[in-house]
Amino acid sequence: MAQKPEDTPPEDAPLDDDSKENPFEDDDDEPQTAGDIPLPGGDFRLFVSKLGFQALIALGVYENPVTGRSDRNLGHARMVIDDLRMLRERTKGNLAPDEEVHLAKVVSDLQFQYVRIAGDGAEGAGASGGAGAES
Repeated sequence: MAQKPEDTPPEDAPLDDDSKENPFEDDDDEPQTAGDIPLPGGDFRLFVSKLGFQALIALGVYENPVTGRSDRNLGHARMVIDDLRMLRERTKGNLAPDEEVHLAKVVSDLQFQYVRIAGDGAEGAGASGGAGAES
């Protein structure tokens, strides 16, 4: 004999105007794109990976999603690698072990790719700004 509280709307009643819809719910028949889904934030490994992908795009390893081309910009790649190296030095002793390993691996892999690509002479020695392989 449980009674429903009087302030509870009937189950078939329409939702209030101030109720929020699920942003992940696809109400229409149009396919969702990557831009429709919010990206997660606040994760250190994801942050490092995003910077790593920026460097790989600048190295011409991946196609730039905006231009649709694989263009090399060794100066930009060097800047991102230097930023990651600085981040590694400034966060030493303050990261979880898996974060420290991930950051070190990303820096090492990017330095290897930079030296390999810059050594090909694809953009000329003057634009590369150096080897970028120092630790």
